[in-house]
Amino acid sequence: MRKFNFIEEYLRLTERAETPTSFLEAGAISCLSAVLGSRVYFSFPDRGIRIYPNEYILIIGDTSNVRKANPFNLNEMLLKGKKGVKCTKVISGQSTMQGVLRVLSETETGGPSGGAGYLIASEMSSFFIQDKLTIPMLTALYDYAEVFDKHLAVTSLPAIKDVCLSMFAGTNEVMVRDLLDVTAIQGGLIGRCLLVSEKERRHVDSGFEEGVIYTQETDWNDMFTFLKTLSTVEGPLEFENIFVQRRYNEYYHSFEKDFKKVYTKTGFEGRAGTHVLKLCSIYQAAMPDFKRKISMDSLDLAIGKTTELLAGYKQLLIGSGIDPLNRQLRLFVNSLYHAKNHEMTEIEVLCKHLGDISKPVIIELMKTLGPAGIVKEELLTNGVKYVLSQHYVDELQRRKFRGKEKEKDEQRSTEKGRGSASAGD
Repeated sequence: MRKFNFIEEYLRLTERAETPTSFLEAGAISCLSAVLGSRVYFSFPDRGIRIYPNEYILIIGDTSNVRKANPFNLNEMLLKGKKGVKCTKVISGQSTMQGVLRVLSETETGGPSGGAGYLIASEMSSFFIQDKLTIPMLTALYDYAEVFDKHLAVTSLPAIKDVCLSMFAGTNEVMVRDLLDVTAIQGGLIGRCLLVSEKERRHVDSGFEEGVIYTQETDWNDMFTFLKTLSTVEGPLEFENIFVQRRYNEYYHSFEKDFKKVYTKTGFEGRAGTHVLKLCSIYQAAMPDFKRKISMDSLDLAIGKTTELLAGYKQLLIGSGIDPLNRQLRLFVNSLYHAKNHEMTEIEVLCKHLGDISKPVIIELMKTLGPAGIVKEELLTNGVKYVLSQHYVDELQRRKFRGKEKEKDEQRSTEKGRGSASAGD
């Protein structure tokens, strides 16, 4: 019997939707982030902070081309619809930051208490009425606050307790620079966001295709039940065992070592470790036996996702674009050649080439390398492994040998020329 997983079930129920899979996965992650809110956390008493699983997720793509509205509609249904879990304050439609703060400060009888909230808008431009306070206030609201009072100078609202905000919004590449200026990019807001971008829908489906069994409203019942159960889980998070802890430390230290290599001025790379902690708690919470202990599989998924997203930041925000595939192909193949047994897991490749190679890039490369018999893809229990074929290893070694022989010939030719010149003198 298939083990229930909220993210996988979300994707299964929407498999006929035209919306790109990455947008739907972002929707599932965002939904879980909103439900978890301030209920679970990693605690760092020596630093006086807690890291909560709230995330700001921004999906980028033209609505008419990619059908990005779908996950927004679904999340509103799951969180505030007739059967919705109703465990957090969902804020949708046009609003100002003052309006958002007002909702967070309210306490209705029988409704969610505290300052936990969820901002949701398929078109970010219509959600935020232009306000100079929007970007700095959103930046400040990202971090949990036991008492939030930074707004007191601009509004008559009282201090807000237990503020923990998640956001799920959409925009397009034309609007993103107008909505999020240099202050947002270099001032910290973008570094706090997970950016997911797509150019086109994944397939064409009218919704009335013959021979297709479509998802029914009742098919979502298990999802409602799951979220209501999840909303009762509270307390600190911890790694399942010392091996998971070591894996995070290994990632954290290796990332810090390569920090300058992937620096984009957005601040995302500086918060990558925090995003990994947030995401691994969300991936773990997607399973029904969530005991606030993070497994190796959940941590690896979080590391892979964070690393994958990092590669797109320069393209979307700095304007330098992703390197041509031929350069990335050389990086990929050379890494496999120099790796032990000429093989690497997908996560190892992504971590080694932070900012240069993303998961979509690997998929594109394998469309050439796989059929050519140069690289073989092998499925593992917790991911994918890539193996450089022996015949190509031999070919690279022959090329290397021929290159050395050519260098020797050139060197001998040069020395001979010098000798002839000396004799002429």
